[in-house]
Amino acid sequence: MKTALAVFVLAVGLSSCSSPSSEVVKTVGVGEPVSLATPGERAVERFLITWNSREPERWAGSLHFPHTRPSVAGNRLWLTPAEYVETVDYERVLATGWDHTEYEDVRSIHAGDRKAHIAGRWARFDAGGNVIQRNLVMYVAIERNGEWGIQARFGAGPPVDPEYVVQVSAVAVSKVGEFMEAFNARDVSAWAGTLRYPHVRVASDDVVVWDTEAEFVETHTDHFERFSERFDWARSGWDAIEVVQVSENAANVALTVSRYNAEGDVTSTFNTLYLVTNGDGQWGIQARSSFAP
Repeated sequence: MKTALAVFVLAVGLSSCSSPSSEVVKTVGVGEPVSLATPGERAVERFLITWNSREPERWAGSLHFPHTRPSVAGNRLWLTPAEYVETVDYERVLATGWDHTEYEDVRSIHAGDRKAHIAGRWARFDAGGNVIQRNLVMYVAIERNGEWGIQARFGAGPPVDPEYVVQVSAVAVSKVGEFMEAFNARDVSAWAGTLRYPHVRVASDDVVVWDTEAEFVETHTDHFERFSERFDWARSGWDAIEVVQVSENAANVALTVSRYNAEGDVTSTFNTLYLVTNGDGQWGIQARSSFAP
């Protein structure tokens, strides 16, 4: 069953990481909003419009804090807008020849009343209209006090050829399987070993970061006892999985997960997102964002 599912996942991953969707106009993210379909998508568009303004305070206003940006390179975390503004360096980006950035594709992967996972493919252009860089990012958008903003950006990296998509997708699915196996075994050490550090979890309008594997293990010593009692939990399993974005050393993987009690009844079903990355030849889950109760 796992092999058949993996084959299905790779097929989905190839289709979702191919050429940009023709349904999204090329100028999304430039000038006035074009009224994308969902609040999460409009928050992502606002993020890019404010970036193109070259005004750090305005760009920070499109975010929610704490704000995090995990990627292959590690993780950056900003606690306040002021802290974020201090790190913005437009001069460095302008030195690359950058003039503006556009979305070539924007797609809602998971959308709820107060949270969304939005897959975006952006391109940076020079003043002559030439593409100088492309990148794949999964945006975690949330609603807080009636306003949507971006709380996290899971950076996959530059898109790659379809042949490489197959290879990376297989590794990413395998690592997600190892994560689930260790979780169901209630083995904290094995679970911690499926992650990369610093490890990031975005849930309940907050961001939690564990800097090391030892820190993760220490803070989860009685996790499964408390978790089982709180949620009447015996095991978890995925109902659907899609490798949404793939680069050379990273993949964003979207799942639908169900929890089961000891009688085998489903107690909850929710969406979750994993950023799987490769560091020094070691693949692991770098970041997670969940709709879990």
